[in-house]
Amino acid sequence: MSAFGWLLAFVGFVALLIGLRQMFKGKKLNRVPFRAPSQIAQMGPGAADAKGLVSTEGMVGQQGLLTAPMSGKPCLAFEITVERKYEKQERTENGMKTTRGSSNIFSDYKGGVFPIQDQMGQVFVDASEKPDASFEKSFSSGVNVGLLGIIPGTLQFGNFQMNTPLIVGEGSTTGFEGVERIIAPSPNLYALGALAATPQGPVMHTPKGLGTGKLILSTKGRAQLVGSTKTKMIVSYALGGVMFVGGTLMGIFGPPPEPSTGKQASCSSVLTTEEVSCDGRMYDRDGYDMKWTVTTAGEYTLTASQPKVKYPIDPTLTLSDDTGKELAHNDGGSKGAEAKITMKLEPGVYSVNVRDYYRDKVSGGYGFHLAIVRTPDAEPAPAIASANITSADVKPGAPGAKAASPAVKGAPAKAAAALPTKPGAAKPDTKSADAKPAEANAEAKPAVAADAKPADAKPAADAKPAADAKPAADAKPAADAKPAAPAAKPAAPAKPGAAPAPAKKKP
Repeated sequence: MSAFGWLLAFVGFVALLIGLRQMFKGKKLNRVPFRAPSQIAQMGPGAADAKGLVSTEGMVGQQGLLTAPMSGKPCLAFEITVERKYEKQERTENGMKTTRGSSNIFSDYKGGVFPIQDQMGQVFVDASEKPDASFEKSFSSGVNVGLLGIIPGTLQFGNFQMNTPLIVGEGSTTGFEGVERIIAPSPNLYALGALAATPQGPVMHTPKGLGTGKLILSTKGRAQLVGSTKTKMIVSYALGGVMFVGGTLMGIFGPPPEPSTGKQASCSSVLTTEEVSCDGRMYDRDGYDMKWTVTTAGEYTLTASQPKVKYPIDPTLTLSDDTGKELAHNDGGSKGAEAKITMKLEPGVYSVNVRDYYRDKVSGGYGFHLAIVRTPDAEPAPAIASANITSADVKPGAPGAKAASPAVKGAPAKAAAALPTKPGAAKPDTKSADAKPAEANAEAKPAVAADAKPADAKPAADAKPAADAKPAADAKPAADAKPAAPAAKPAAPAKPGAAPAPAKKKP
C-alpha cells in the first residue's frame, strides 16, 4: 500500500466535492425561474417557484448605493479588514528565530438595498447578508510602528479612521494594514434569491433555511455565470476523478513500504522492531513516550543522543514496564553526554521515554536520536586440544639401549652432561629436544632420536669420545675384548645439545 496514493486520493476527493458544489449551483441557476425585473414587479410572489426562489438580470439603479469607507467608491456592498502585523523571537534548538505573522483585529461587512431595473419596472435586492459574489480589492494601506514601538491611539486607512483596539497577542506590533473589497455597481447585474413582498414592492433576499444557499450576485450576467460554473464543475470533476481513482489504485496496489531493517527514519509512538535506530522530536516538557515490544530475551542497550545543533537536548532516558514501573533511568551524568541503559530484558511490552534533563521545551521541539541494540549471545569457548603423549620407539636388544620416558609436549630439551661411566656399564641416552613421543604399540628404537639436532649442537658422530673410549657401535664382543685399562677418566662435559659419548666396554 502506498501512502502517497492515499494522499492523492484525498486531494481528489476534495476536488470532487468542489465539483459537486458547482454542479448543484449550476442546477440551481437553470432550475430557478428567470424573470425580467418588470415581470417580477407585476407578478409579485407568484413569479417565484415552489421554494420561493426567483432570478433576474438588469441594470443597477443609483438608489441605495453605498460608499466604501476607505476608498470612497460607490458600491453595492463592501467588506473591510484591519490586521495587526507582528514579529516575535522564538528560542529553538538552532538558536533564536524571528517569526512574523498577522492577526485580524477588526472586520466589517455592509450591503445595501438597491434596485435592479429594466425599462418597464424594477425589483429590489437586499444584500444586507453577505452574498455568494466576487468581491474586488478596492483599497489597501498600512500604518507602521517606529523603532520605539509606540502604537498610535487612532488608525487611519484612506477615508476610514478607527480607534486602536486593545492589543492582546503574541510578539511585538510592527504595524497595521487595512484592506477594502467591494461589489461595484454594474450596468448588468444578475441576482438569484428568495422573493418576498413588502410595502415598497417585491424584494429579493438571502434564502432562509438549511441547505438553501446564499443570495447569488454576479456582475458577469446570467449566461456567463452559468458558463463559468459549468467549466469549474467539469474541471473539478475531471481532476478530482483522475486523482481520486488513480490515488486509490496506487494506495491499494502501489508498492508496499520497504521491509523493516531495524532502522526507522522517524521514531513513532510505537516502535515496530526490537533493534531501533530512529530520529524523533519532543515538544512537551515531559518528553516523548514510545511503546517498545521485546520478543527475544537478552541484554539490550538503549542510547539517547543529541543532534548536532546549537542548543541540543540534554537527554534523559527512562525505561518502564507495561505497568508503568520504572526499571532503569539514566541522564548521561554530565551535560551533553549520551543517556544509556543496558540491562537484560524478558519478552514483553516496555515504555521508553526521552526528555530534556531540565524539562525544557523550545519552539519547534527538541530533536533526539534513539538507538536500541541487542547484545549478541556469547559463543562457547573452543575446546583446548590435549597433548598426545607416547613413548619413544626403542629397538629391543640393542646394547645399552634404554626405553625413553614419555616426553611432555612443549617442554624444553636440555643437553645432559656426560657422566663418568663405570667399566662395562652402558651410559644412559640423553633425550633430544625434538624427540617425538613413541606410540603405544610401536617398535622400540634407540632412545636418542637420529634426526634430533638442537640448534647449536654438533652431530653425535662428531662428538669426541671420552679418553681411551671407543664408540659403542665399534665395541667388540666380550670374548675378544682386550684387558680392561685402568679406570677411565671421566668424560668431559658435553656441549649443550651434543650427544653423550658412548661408554667404554668392560673386558
